[in-house]
Amino acid sequence: MRIDGSQDCDHTASTSMARIPETVLSRDKPEPLHRQAREAIRAMLRGFKPGAPLPRERDLAQTWGVSRITIRNAYAALVHEGAVVRTHKAYRAAPRPSNTGLFMLDGFTRDAVKRGHKPSTEVLGIELVHPEKRIAEALLIKPGERAYRLARKRFLNDIPIAVEYAYLSERLTPGLDGYCLKSLYALLKRRYGIVVSWAEQFLSIRAEPCPEHALLGLPSSQPLLWLRRVSFSDRNVPVEYVQACYNVREFEFYIALRRGPTE
Repeated sequence: MRIDGSQDCDHTASTSMARIPETVLSRDKPEPLHRQAREAIRAMLRGFKPGAPLPRERDLAQTWGVSRITIRNAYAALVHEGAVVRTHKAYRAAPRPSNTGLFMLDGFTRDAVKRGHKPSTEVLGIELVHPEKRIAEALLIKPGERAYRLARKRFLNDIPIAVEYAYLSERLTPGLDGYCLKSLYALLKRRYGIVVSWAEQFLSIRAEPCPEHALLGLPSSQPLLWLRRVSFSDRNVPVEYVQACYNVREFEFYIALRRGPTE
């Protein structure tokens, strides 16, 4: 039986209990148990590298003699503060802010590697659709033509950073759904002879809850950076329409500005 009377249950992602410090949590203290646990975890974070996995709720509860609900509430508070990141039901120490080339057109994977990050991509799905009017007009898609809708989740250093939805004309990229889609720009160049050269991009901050919060492991109250982009080939043909949302809490975005020629 736990101090606060609730039962334990299973969890995923094992972490060695050897790294859990001894901590005394007590009902006799003026602070509620979950706040005591929160501060104990905060102190424990000093012993973990940024991005490192943290002890399971179950292990902390057993070691500190409280319930998993107490530990879960403590972790939830730290996730809200940004000190802890939750991914795939596991907890990690928040990474140090890293910059990413949001405004570069090298492609996500290539740009991330150049900046010293470990990128990865999870393809969530691809389907042929009749795009809405705004997307069809941007890609010069004629009535009755279809576009591929490619959904992907992006990771930097094993932390989910973005959910992207890319639309590409079926006429320009026939059979796109038959290829590996983790590095799209490389595929476009290799299979279709399309070189993405420039883009028009628009940004906005949205605070309303959306399904992407769950995909990114974020609380629904966390604002997201939304990006809308139309990418063009070196022949000025619109190739790709992208809608993407970014986790702005764990990463900073790099913008390089250059002054134009002067008279």
